[in-house]
Amino acid sequence: MAIALAAVPAAPASAGTFHVYGLGLNSAGCPNGWKPHTFAADRFRQADFCSRWEIQSLRDGPLREGDAAGASMFTDAGARFTGFSMRSHGTARNGTMWEIAMCPTPYVGCSRHWPHTGTWHDAELALGSLAPGGAPIYARHLWAGVTCIQDKCADSVSAGRAVQVTQRESHAVVEDYTAPGAPSVTGVSTGWNSGVKRLNYSASDAGSGVESVQLTIDGSLNRTTRHGCARLPAGGYSHPVPCATATGGLFTLNEPGQLADGKHSLTVTSRDAGGLATSRSQVFHVDNNAPGHPVGLEVVGGDGWRGVNEFAVRWVNPEQGPGSAIAAAYYRIGSPPTSATDGTRVSGVGLTQISQLEVPRDGEWPVYVWLRDEAGNARPDKALATQLRLDSTAPSLAFLIDKDAHNPAEVRVRTSDRHSGVKSGRIEIRRRGIADWIALDTRREGTDLVATIPDDRLERGAYELRATATDAVGNVGETMHRTDGRPMVVDLPLRLDTTLTANLARRAGGAVGGAPRVRVAYRARPWLRGVLRADGVRLPDTRIIVLTRRLAGGNWQQLTELLTDGNGGYAVRLPAGASREIRVRFPGNRSLRPVDDVAQVLVRGRASLRLRPRRLHRGETITFRGRVRHLDAAIPAAGKLIQIQYLDGRRWRPAVKLGRTDGRGRFAIRYRFRRISRPTRIYFRILVPAEGAWPYATGASKIRIARVRP
Repeated sequence: MAIALAAVPAAPASAGTFHVYGLGLNSAGCPNGWKPHTFAADRFRQADFCSRWEIQSLRDGPLREGDAAGASMFTDAGARFTGFSMRSHGTARNGTMWEIAMCPTPYVGCSRHWPHTGTWHDAELALGSLAPGGAPIYARHLWAGVTCIQDKCADSVSAGRAVQVTQRESHAVVEDYTAPGAPSVTGVSTGWNSGVKRLNYSASDAGSGVESVQLTIDGSLNRTTRHGCARLPAGGYSHPVPCATATGGLFTLNEPGQLADGKHSLTVTSRDAGGLATSRSQVFHVDNNAPGHPVGLEVVGGDGWRGVNEFAVRWVNPEQGPGSAIAAAYYRIGSPPTSATDGTRVSGVGLTQISQLEVPRDGEWPVYVWLRDEAGNARPDKALATQLRLDSTAPSLAFLIDKDAHNPAEVRVRTSDRHSGVKSGRIEIRRRGIADWIALDTRREGTDLVATIPDDRLERGAYELRATATDAVGNVGETMHRTDGRPMVVDLPLRLDTTLTANLARRAGGAVGGAPRVRVAYRARPWLRGVLRADGVRLPDTRIIVLTRRLAGGNWQQLTELLTDGNGGYAVRLPAGASREIRVRFPGNRSLRPVDDVAQVLVRGRASLRLRPRRLHRGETITFRGRVRHLDAAIPAAGKLIQIQYLDGRRWRPAVKLGRTDGRGRFAIRYRFRRISRPTRIYFRILVPAEGAWPYATGASKIRIARVRP
């Protein structure tokens, strides 16, 4: 073996050192840092007995130059040997030499120490000299062994063994001048963290390897992991690279009760066998408490029923104190959550609303909402619930089959709505062949829609009916069929026909007689009478209504109510008044159609008349004074039109032009007689003519006589 010799390199500026023991020293044993090397395996025998190491030449031929046997120790790239000693004894002769070589790089630039030939003993190489020759030595490779340094080295029975060496103890000093690399850490966020965290680290060292890694939190909490190095019980190491040059592990932190919510710092420090250390620090935040309940959780737009399957809920976030902000929310529809993530997650810093929610189908569905902070904390028991109500189905409805015999004009529609409930409805009717529908007066009785067909106002014939119902959210259902599926068609009329007569008479009498129109004097009280029949049969003890209105029209006013007598007749005396229409009405009932009849009372107008003087001569003036009567009427604003008439034979002729009364109906008209040639009796009256809105027929005053002489 050739070992190149070179100058010793200079020492590094700073480093850490450690001791390596072998071959029984300091409790060293097996394995150890020595690696046997034989350069001529058929010439040497080596045996490692853990507490000693033996080298022996074989007697089967001479050794050649360069034949060698020994052992090496190597440091890693970031470390050097700075001292070495070995205790040994034995023989190296016949041209062989035992030596220690210290090389800056493996097998290159080596320097020899303690070369021996011949025989030596342990005392001759005292252990503890770390700087052979009195100067520091730096090397990455140590060699201890025997080499043939001649052309041939005899080894035979006659020449004796050339090599018989036993090495018993070794002691090396290693300088690790390379600090570990900064450890890398994962598993703990620089942001918010919640719950127990596994801080994973990896560390490396190019010299002696990673001896330990330490975790420090907030400068006070410390945990140290010592890695599996080749340590000796009595101190030191058994290998020049005693620890793994690359390793990893984990620490747990943020265990229950360990850290308060808020900001913290951690430092991970890796240390090599020489004592050099490198650290990496990181700031992190802790929040171990889940957010509280959403405050004021509600459905946007109210929690009533909806017809469209799209909802939104909103809330106010609770105060977080030193903890992290709200970063997301979970929701679950239908049943409460059983775990923190048992729902759909919606993310958003400061989130206060979730939109576009849908329920599985129509009905009332609870929605549970709970919050998640930036640290990932969420608790299902902090969920609050509100109700989502969907009704997208129209009400169902159908006309009932059975008809009420006592109320044949009534139609009834059975409705149902499972969710929001029927809010309104309508029943319509139309004659077959006609496009337009007529809305009936519809009411609700429980879940039924009810209407009465006005068969007294509709022509006879076949009619179709349609019903619509609207629920609380606006879904509309419609039907034109009965509950058995048949079309809802009816033939009108449904109730029995009725007849009612209204006749007027000036005098009392029975229920028959009279005329539908009568003329009476001013202040006269005529009689109204008639008979009520149904399908030709008189109806006794039945209520009828008497109404009145002016001939010119206007609203009907009820005058009285009365019952028919035992024969279905009635008779009632009317009050005095102006000309008017009299309407007698039977309002009908559930089985009988309503009916009415109209009669007219024509009342003559009336005025008073006084003559002053009643006797006079030709050329003198007479004054006609009087007043127009107006019971139940008002004098027109311009006065009532009147005329003075005189009797000419059998005809009444105007004596003067038409005149008008004042606002109270009074008049005073002067007339001069000019053409009287003989004594004459003249008959006068005041004519009160019918006109416009005046509610009286034409009438006159009593006759007055004036006597005129020539």
